[in-house]
Amino acid sequence: VAQWITTAPGSGADIAVSPDGNTIAVFARRERGRDLLLLNALDGGIREHVEMDGLDQQLNPAFSPDARSVVFRAFQNGKADLFSYNLEDKTIINLTNDDAFDAAPTFSPDGRWIYYSSIRGTKAKIFRFNPASPESREQITYGEWNDEDPSLSPDGKRLFLTSDRDGGIYNIYSINLENGETLLHTNVVAGAFTPTVFVGRDNTEKLVFAAYYKRRFTLYIADAKKSVRRLPDLSPIPTPLGPGGTQPFEPAIQVSIDPEKVKDRESRRLHLEDAQVVAGINTDQTFVSNTILVFGDNLGDRRFIASLQSLSSFTNFQFVYYDLTKRLQKGLTVFDDRTYFLALDQSFGQDRVVRDRRAYRRTGALLLGNYPLSRYFRLEGEVGYIWRAFDFPFAFTNRDGSQAFLIDAREDNYPTAGVAVVGDTVLYRQWGPLSGRRFRVSYNYAPDFKGGEDNPDTVFVEENSTTLTQDVSVDLRQYIKITERSLIAIRLFAAQSTGNFPNVYAFGGLDTLRGLDFREQIGNTVGYANFEYRFPLIDLLQFPWGGFRDIRGRVFFDVGGAKLQDQDFEFLDPDDDRRLRDGRASYGYGFQLTFLGLQLHWDFAKLTDLKQSQSGLKTSFYIGTQF
Repeated sequence: VAQWITTAPGSGADIAVSPDGNTIAVFARRERGRDLLLLNALDGGIREHVEMDGLDQQLNPAFSPDARSVVFRAFQNGKADLFSYNLEDKTIINLTNDDAFDAAPTFSPDGRWIYYSSIRGTKAKIFRFNPASPESREQITYGEWNDEDPSLSPDGKRLFLTSDRDGGIYNIYSINLENGETLLHTNVVAGAFTPTVFVGRDNTEKLVFAAYYKRRFTLYIADAKKSVRRLPDLSPIPTPLGPGGTQPFEPAIQVSIDPEKVKDRESRRLHLEDAQVVAGINTDQTFVSNTILVFGDNLGDRRFIASLQSLSSFTNFQFVYYDLTKRLQKGLTVFDDRTYFLALDQSFGQDRVVRDRRAYRRTGALLLGNYPLSRYFRLEGEVGYIWRAFDFPFAFTNRDGSQAFLIDAREDNYPTAGVAVVGDTVLYRQWGPLSGRRFRVSYNYAPDFKGGEDNPDTVFVEENSTTLTQDVSVDLRQYIKITERSLIAIRLFAAQSTGNFPNVYAFGGLDTLRGLDFREQIGNTVGYANFEYRFPLIDLLQFPWGGFRDIRGRVFFDVGGAKLQDQDFEFLDPDDDRRLRDGRASYGYGFQLTFLGLQLHWDFAKLTDLKQSQSGLKTSFYIGTQF
């Protein structure tokens, strides 16, 4: 929960420790804003979580010496002011409420004063006020330079600060508040920042500060009583804020706009933002590829996505356009999806079973809508029209109780509508997901205005049914972090389609259920699960002509099954509940590496019924990101 870098001209500290050392105050990002977290410094955990509606970019928390309040910097109505959060009555008040840029508050040890940095005009200076009367302010520093990051010595007699008064380079200075003596404590070219003074174990005052050295910031500690030199000029004694002190903050760069030269946007040109390529070869030599091109305007308000796919001898496309200017995002998609699945056909007799590829084509147009509920969750909706042509597989039960699998060539077209709930809290590294969860729960419905009349002989057409297809699906992906580079990855997918002519789902091969032929498992009700342990092998394998990065390994177990409507299906063997009957499973290992910016994956799987395993390994290769 630490800030990476402060976001203001006056920087200041990003965490604060209570006077008794038991509580840490820090601001943490939460969706579009920041919340105050009071952390237990002894046992861990959060003592208090404070939401601050109406404030933004909160930074620089500081405890009062009596531990009754926390002051901080925040933006409200476009102005940077100092605020105080009362830990007892849970109220927030604006302490400064002016047009200056206020930041980096800190209390004097006796609690009498709050010192802070304030930009009035174009330069930052140090001011102070009594918390009991914040409207009465005193100016501490003057000059044509910036003074920031105030901090008091333990006895409250010296003010330490960061200043760029010498050549524009920030260094640490201190001012004696009684006689104006000014000392320079650091003299480094890359700058020193954020001084803090405390009494060390040897009962001497220590100065801690951050300095930039060898391309990074490092903490340093020094004797607070020692200095590089004494400045010849004394600093003025604190004086009440005069009329000139009310000068508003002026940005370093000001841009003026001539209303007469404002024109309507002349171009709505989209530019290529991203390009992704996914390709794979399954165990049965099926080749799959998908190219995704993402175009957007300069502000990201409009987006066009083109997906071009090749599946064996089929070519598919999908084009999506989104208007993202408002929270309710609207879009349109047109697509032509031609694919196949492996199915059994006994149309030529019970003793003649044919297992071959069956085509499935969907072409349509949909209106889309997305509504973000938060940064991590959203609602999706769609409505449109689809034309469908496919070989419809179904199971037929004979009089003797045996079953036959038949194929019925079918064409239909229908309106459709659907809704979905989507969530994503996944954290990624350059090699893939590390922790978090993704899910999508969807529901789609299409009416049957003919009530199944065009195929009345299909055995499961319900009499007077007005549902052509009704689909529910769940896709859940969970990533459990083990170390900074290893994790357990779990994926669960389940879908069911009902109605007079339900949709057919197919899976198998590549990164679904490895070891199977491509899309050999078909059904109106399907489900499969993947369990993987992912771990690092080699970070970089370098050769004179190039190298491979992020070489990682994995071991996996896949299990699933698929069932047609009215099909007799037993996932486990009724005579042995430790053996699969209609279910399918595989286990194995694999590895991935990054080459020329592409992720390459190899998997080696062995099929099993949980008691016995088939001989030999099934190999698959694909390019792209894994689940």
